[in-house]
Amino acid sequence: MACTPTITACITQGDDWYLDVTFTDDGVFDDVTQDPVNPKNLTGASIVLTLKVDKDGAPVVAPTVSITDAELGRVRFSLTDVQTEALITTEDSRVLTGQCQITFNDGTVQSMFILIATIHRSWN
Repeated sequence: MACTPTITACITQGDDWYLDVTFTDDGVFDDVTQDPVNPKNLTGASIVLTLKVDKDGAPVVAPTVSITDAELGRVRFSLTDVQTEALITTEDSRVLTGQCQITFNDGTVQSMFILIATIHRSWN
């Protein structure tokens, strides 16, 4: 069994946030400037990423998932400024984690990456 790769992100409270990734047979890449080798075809696939305080905790937020190019395996995960504003209440920062899973059109489910997101308070 292969390890699920980890992606880290910093999110500023009150800002729009996005993460662009490319899914390939070799893994997940956050460089979407070049055409990938062996991209996963995401036609008909559904993708889920839910951020939580810990793996057993209740969901805190689910980024919007947009397949931007199904044949090249490209996806954008995003949160609005309103969503990121609500991620911190009294603390200066907070860490949320989530696991991205793809369900392909043949019913196969594959865990693609774990996201560790640090949310920082906006000082404006």
